[in-house]
Amino acid sequence: MSIKNSIFKKLTVLLLFSLLPLLSSLHQAQADESQETIGVSATEIRIGAAYPQTVGTQPYFYTSFFSGANSYFDHLNQSGGVFGRKIYLLSGDDSGLPMRSITATNELILKSRVFALFNSSPTTPAHAAMLSVIRNRNIPDFYPTAIYSGFRSTNKYPNLLAMGPSTQQEARIAATFSKDYFPGKSFSWRSNIFDGDIEVDVKKAWSGMGFTVKPFTNDSSTGTIHISQQYPVMASIKKPLIMSGRLVSYTSRMVVFDPQELNETYAIFQLPSASDKTDEFIKFFEGLNLKYANGAPFDNAFVEGANSAYVFAQALAATGPSLTRSGLVNTFREKGNSFSTATYGNLDFGIGVSAGKATFYVAKFDGVAWSRVSEFYTNELDSNLVSKGAVSRSKLLPNGLPIMNAKAFKTSISCVKGKAIKVVTGSNARCPAGFTKK
Repeated sequence: MSIKNSIFKKLTVLLLFSLLPLLSSLHQAQADESQETIGVSATEIRIGAAYPQTVGTQPYFYTSFFSGANSYFDHLNQSGGVFGRKIYLLSGDDSGLPMRSITATNELILKSRVFALFNSSPTTPAHAAMLSVIRNRNIPDFYPTAIYSGFRSTNKYPNLLAMGPSTQQEARIAATFSKDYFPGKSFSWRSNIFDGDIEVDVKKAWSGMGFTVKPFTNDSSTGTIHISQQYPVMASIKKPLIMSGRLVSYTSRMVVFDPQELNETYAIFQLPSASDKTDEFIKFFEGLNLKYANGAPFDNAFVEGANSAYVFAQALAATGPSLTRSGLVNTFREKGNSFSTATYGNLDFGIGVSAGKATFYVAKFDGVAWSRVSEFYTNELDSNLVSKGAVSRSKLLPNGLPIMNAKAFKTSISCVKGKAIKVVTGSNARCPAGFTKK
């Protein structure tokens, strides 16, 4: 081998080694760009949810919740979708079991290749197990029914977009209401046995409000106000009883009971009751139920699902035609607090803490329907301070559809092919065939 050829080969090897970081960065950038738009095409957006559909008591809530969500997406799709893209919500049945939740969610991510998760994996252990996968793939994790306060840190969980209240906040509202409406009553709190992190959440909240926590029992102890996250045997409980608003969404289909058994029963709500026919959101969501839900019951779980889809659609529209996973998460964080919602008080997606503030009211059952009996209560995630009084509330958007302005979202990108460079401008700018984004 000549000295000239030897030197040439050495220079070639050195050049290749010097280019490796650049080639690796380019490959990673292309992979990242591809991953950012998985589940998105010119005509559709695929999102996914794993939830219990066949076993246990939870399906009653989730079946109704997703009936509401799908009814809203049907309405949205029939109206043209978001920038011409229809929204398809794919689902997997996890039977309420953590391991099945992990498997079902993985299948949605890896096989169905969904763009985002929509209230998927409702069990806390399952969701905690999936978070590393969700974060590594940069998947928007819209979780409106997340009740564990630990999921609210946007630094620890940057992709998780909580919207509803935590169990901790709901417990503080129950304590505040009890002090306001039963001031002369001597009582201790009794709760059903919670699991793990949720149990810690609730006990911490009640302790901070000055209450002792004891296991829930179906007894008739005098001077005791009961709170329950599970439907108790009503006839054996001496009232008053305070329940979670989500619980009363589906008990009429889970348990056969005399409505009079609910007298002196209170529930904590963040949304207007499905029975409030004067509310513009309730009228709109009930119309969706009649048109798209195939006879599914119209209850509070349906309202929560429809409202969650309504908010999610606004985030898609506000992100613009050039939809990416990172873009959607950033939109929630930066613009989500201004979205229209059926809830009382503004949304709080936040930067630092997600869903840090929530507003509630307490309703009483009169044998037929639930009616508000309390003031509005507002509570921060990590505070025992509960404020009271009127709150602002957004209006329903025209026809319940997100506002889209393609002109406001035009972008310019530079595309390269060898030495050739092209600048492409548009509402959904993409590089021509053979070109890559610079």
